Amino acid sequence: KMLPKYLDFYFNFLRCFGICLETPNMTERSKFLIYFWAISLLFFIPIMGVWAILSMKISHLNETLIFVQIILVYSATFSIVLETFLAKNHQFRFWKLIEKLEYSMSETQNLIPEYRSFSCSTKRRILICFAYSVAIECFVVAMHKVYESRFDSIRWSIGWLVYYYFIAIGRMQNHNHILVIQILKMHAKFFNEDLRRTGRVLMNSTNQNVAKELNLIKFRHAYLWEAVETANKCNRWSQFFNIIQNFFLFTSAFYWAYIFVRIPNFFNVFSKLKKINFTQLSIRIFSK
Repeated sequence: KMLPKYLDFYFNFLRCFGICLETPNMTERSKFLIYFWAISLLFFIPIMGVWAILSMKISHLNETLIFVQIILVYSATFSIVLETFLAKNHQFRFWKLIEKLEYSMSETQNLIPEYRSFSCSTKRRILICFAYSVAIECFVVAMHKVYESRFDSIRWSIGWLVYYYFIAIGRMQNHNHILVIQILKMHAKFFNEDLRRTGRVLMNSTNQNVAKELNLIKFRHAYLWEAVETANKCNRWSQFFNIIQNFFLFTSAFYWAYIFVRIPNFFNVFSKLKKINFTQLSIRIFSK
């Protein structure tokens, strides 16, 4: 149970976003709080999604993009919260397998310095990425505020704050997935180092020691392989929706940047087209 202890800050940070992460060292109070918050979000997300969709009036291209964006963001957020909540047993099994790996390597390797270094780099990465994400959203809001008179259908309210919170949930889930991959890579490195050490030891060992070392290698490999499979079971549909959402948000960001920089009066074209009486225009053309 050493590694979860070094990542408490990271896990608590992700739990603030409704990502129900269960670890062996959790207290009953912590379990109750994360279950309560996850279940609350599962009720809150569909309500906010329906409210956001019904409150929109699609008449311009920018509103269509926002409409699709809202559907993707709310769907991805709901799938993330639901899957992490339902995958509690898989998460617990994953950490039990990591604990078995730690125990099997405790006699040959000192994992504490590696864990401390890993914990520091993880904290630094999550804080930098979160600050970067907040800066991007603040920039987007500021740009919309500048052009608010042109986009008269967009009204900034508490709904948009909730919307950006849901986007943050998806990004935090990405970090959670990356964290699991980093943990598995770290233990794969430990396994390879121990395998090289075992190879040198076996050259001067008796048959009994050889059998013992080979059994340890077999068990470590089985634990590592099973940990990979269990981690994949924790991130199936949510990660799929998250990738689609991120791709759409990424391409939309380029679209908005192009509109703001190159064609500032783009959406005014639609309002002018509405004022044209195409019936009278066609009569005039054919009468000539």
